[in-house]
Amino acid sequence: MFFNLLFVGVFAKSDVNLFIDGKLQDGDVIIKESRTFVPLRFISENLGYKVEYFDETKDIKISNDKDVVELKVNSKDFSKNGEASEMDVKTFLRNNYTFVPLRFISEAFGKEVGWDDPSRSVYIGKKPAEFPKPAPKVSSNYVVKDYPKYGFKLLVPKDVDAKLEIKPAEYEQGVSVYSKYVNVEGKKKYGYDNTGFLGSYYFITEKDVYDTTLKTILNGEKGCVVRAESEDFMEPTGPLADEMRRSYRLLDRIILVPSGNKVKELSGTTATLDGGNFIYTFGNPKVTATINEKDLMKLQLSFFEDGIEFYDVENYSFGGSLRWVFQDVTTNEDSATVAKNGKMFFLTDEARDVQYEENKRASYDKAQSIVLNNIKFKISSGENTLNGFTKGRLQ
Repeated sequence: MFFNLLFVGVFAKSDVNLFIDGKLQDGDVIIKESRTFVPLRFISENLGYKVEYFDETKDIKISNDKDVVELKVNSKDFSKNGEASEMDVKTFLRNNYTFVPLRFISEAFGKEVGWDDPSRSVYIGKKPAEFPKPAPKVSSNYVVKDYPKYGFKLLVPKDVDAKLEIKPAEYEQGVSVYSKYVNVEGKKKYGYDNTGFLGSYYFITEKDVYDTTLKTILNGEKGCVVRAESEDFMEPTGPLADEMRRSYRLLDRIILVPSGNKVKELSGTTATLDGGNFIYTFGNPKVTATINEKDLMKLQLSFFEDGIEFYDVENYSFGGSLRWVFQDVTTNEDSATVAKNGKMFFLTDEARDVQYEENKRASYDKAQSIVLNNIKFKISSGENTLNGFTKGRLQ
């Protein structure tokens, strides 16, 4: 018997609870190559066995008044009372503990082993009368729409997803976004399809720097992903025009992040939603930025191979640049050095083009505070916010 606990990794400590004869224990449970491993000495001694380790031969002897079990480190072989047998995977040594697959416990000690999925608990021997209550799952505020063949995925707020329609672009390598309401009402009024066209996200190999309708979101030398906005609408005024203006504001709340390897420079990045947080890794060595989804709702992002630029979503159409965070091998007086990893510096620049609508200054200031104080950046020297680092302090 073995348990595949859904986590597939080469080597990782898990968040699994461990019960021995009905009691919750503080021993490690480790997932390796889709197998569940437990610490042999910890398990054996809690079950009343004596454990002996012979350093020269790497032999291990486990015994009580009835049974003798022998095995080796980094081997599948073991014997019980002289009868040879084999595990399905090898044992291994970590932090001076030999870890064995869960199946071995049942075969060697004759103990029942089991798994409680809701609480992520392993039990050995007596089944617990009660398992820990699982932590409530955090529901994401976003719907993820993944388009790796175009090099990106979209994080669409749920309230936005209900009002906008996203489908493959007709002429570009990407997708187009429409107002659902205007598409329906425009069809009734004008007889045309897709009257609610708002814009497109698509991959291009060459960008016209003079095209002011394009915003570059994923930056690469031989290809990038842009957002192209529609230039006009057939009605300058009226109910449909008002709805289009509201829909453009919704478009600004969609966040595009890297996916796949279309933009080569960003193929090594990861962008995920996990437990109510947006987690983004970039650069070499890796930097991890963690943004709470509630804060993410107030921001827009664009990505480079070595960093991120942050914008205030309420001022995005007007500009809204807040701050640029990036890696570099040099520093300058205009940048605040926040960490050092070998020859690589982690830097933050003030907004390069501060723009906001006068009546939205408060929104801009609030978004800037989020970037400085709320976003967690994890680097080799630890985790901190931009406001927590000190200029010139290298670690």
